[in-house]
Amino acid sequence: MAWGWEITGNKGRCYDFWIDFSDCMSRCREPKDCALLREDYLECLHHSKEFQRRNGVYKEEQRQLRVASEKGKGGGRWCSSLRNIIISLRFNRVKRGMGTN
Repeated sequence: MAWGWEITGNKGRCYDFWIDFSDCMSRCREPKDCALLREDYLECLHHSKEFQRRNGVYKEEQRQLRVASEKGKGGGRWCSSLRNIIISLRFNRVKRGMGTN
């Protein structure tokens, strides 16, 4: 399970997020007080925001390719900025300890 222990005996990848969320829920009066911790836990489980960002980058890349092909250009300028965005996203994931997968 993502919130417990893996079959190998190690902590699950989202266990720390689960512990923070669970502690908050046991202490707070209103569930909305723990909304940010819940959001972090669900993002760890499902990666929905990450996929949304990746899809946005992909759609923008496709849009710029389409515009460049319509104008008859090679589209070399956007390539370096897109590469910087992708590297930045990967760096942020590594910095948060989520790896590069």
